[in-house]
Amino acid sequence: MVAAILVQTSQQQRAFQVVDAVDALDSQLGAYRAVEQLAMCEKATGDEGLPQLRRSDLAQLLSVLNTNLSDYCEKARQAALFSALGSDNGPNAV
Repeated sequence: MVAAILVQTSQQQRAFQVVDAVDALDSQLGAYRAVEQLAMCEKATGDEGLPQLRRSDLAQLLSVLNTNLSDYCEKARQAALFSALGSDNGPNAV
């Protein structure tokens, strides 16, 4: 059982928004872990490569992942800035 955290102040709310943003950012790293695992499995088996995977496909995948991760980093940065400023107007006020 997980105990609920009672957020009582706007300062706590801002701090937990940063925590939530960082958690969301961390969850996006799963895509990179999947690519890493794919590469490790290929290396371990000694295969020359996955025939269905072209270099351009991998480049496109990494581009999508980088853009996605960049968006989450920006959200985390905004949440942290919102928390640091102590604004009650929300993270989009900056």
